[in-house]
Amino acid sequence: NNFELHDDQLFTTGLATFPIGSILNHSCNPNCLLMYEDGPQGRQIIRAIRDIQPGEELTHCYLDSIAPTAIRKAKLKQQYYFICNCSKCGPDGAQLDEVIR
Repeated sequence: NNFELHDDQLFTTGLATFPIGSILNHSCNPNCLLMYEDGPQGRQIIRAIRDIQPGEELTHCYLDSIAPTAIRKAKLKQQYYFICNCSKCGPDGAQLDEVIR
């Protein structure tokens, strides 16, 4: 459960482990965004990107959430060994891809 750290131009500069962030699951339609603060302690910040209902699971996207559904699903299966069935990958997800094109 490592996280890639990036420079200002989004090039990967290293990997880090953040125990709290590691317990968040994936969604292609996440309610949180992970951010990083430099400094001697190097903190991970979990920020809500929409209203979160009481009891709703906190999720973030493990990859590029605007990639087409088929590409996201293939990468998640290859890299993380699961098939995503979130709201963007479910039966209506392919319809969203058509709207974006």
